[in-house]
Amino acid sequence: MEILRTDQSVGLYDMIKHSKDKTNPVNPIRHWLLSSASKRLSSDGLNTLAYHRSNVLALPLYTWVQVRIDVEKVVMESKFFSIAQKKKMLQAFVPPRGNQTADPL
Repeated sequence: MEILRTDQSVGLYDMIKHSKDKTNPVNPIRHWLLSSASKRLSSDGLNTLAYHRSNVLALPLYTWVQVRIDVEKVVMESKFFSIAQKKKMLQAFVPPRGNQTADPL
């Protein structure tokens, strides 16, 4: 048996086929995010995310932690996005004021 590996400079990923999720809009700058991931790797991620824990539900097999993320604040304070990219992201992900979705819990 022979194991073949791609060159380390090449990054590959695969996705399981699925239907479009209507509650998860397409990120308008997703291609830029993928191409710039190596620049953001050390300072952009869960360790820098600003959130507020709103609920914790401890169940026998898992714990569900519900958080609220101020997307507008995260996007506007990011040093990685241009003003045009920030505007695109805010239009796609921040609902107009007074049009907030219901809390699922």
